[in-house]
Amino acid sequence: EGQTAMLLAQKMMMENNISMSDVSVTEIKSKEVVDQAIDESTKSAWWHQHLSWIIAENFKCAVYIQRNRISGLTCIKFVGLKNDVELAKQIYLYAVETISYNHKKYVTDKKRTTISTKGMKNQYILGFLEGLKDKFAEQVKNNAWGLVIVKDPAVNDAVKKLNLKSGSSHQVNINGNEQDRYNGYKDGKNFQNVSGRLT
Repeated sequence: EGQTAMLLAQKMMMENNISMSDVSVTEIKSKEVVDQAIDESTKSAWWHQHLSWIIAENFKCAVYIQRNRISGLTCIKFVGLKNDVELAKQIYLYAVETISYNHKKYVTDKKRTTISTKGMKNQYILGFLEGLKDKFAEQVKNNAWGLVIVKDPAVNDAVKKLNLKSGSSHQVNINGNEQDRYNGYKDGKNFQNVSGRLT
């Protein structure tokens, strides 16, 4: 109890990865690298991309953004071993749902006590992402997983073949105050597991 859903998933994956008794011939043969869309939208929120990077880094995947100028769609894609991508995608979607709910609730609650909430949402989300990133790093350090979460060489080769180019960064309105960011940070570090969400 009290563990976060995403941290629990990372813990399960790492432990399974280093336990030789859990490795079968079938798993070794199925080292399939996939390039899968995890989020596609005409109005992709800036923080979706930041979140995807945090999740990818902690679940042995690479991430890149694909924009279609004709359709206007922005697509976030994970590249990794099939099982890693499937898990990372579920964690990403769960995190998007949770952050969306949390920031809306936070801003709604604050509207009762303040005149302006401009920029407050982004400050809160930035804090949440920082807290989540620090929590993952803390778990990796405490369990000595530094080498365990390294991407498979096949994943790095697949990314090189994509020949990706650097894109432009988003301008984010962060007019909210540091307290909003701190509150988001606390929620990110204390993100609670929802019973039954991970099986």
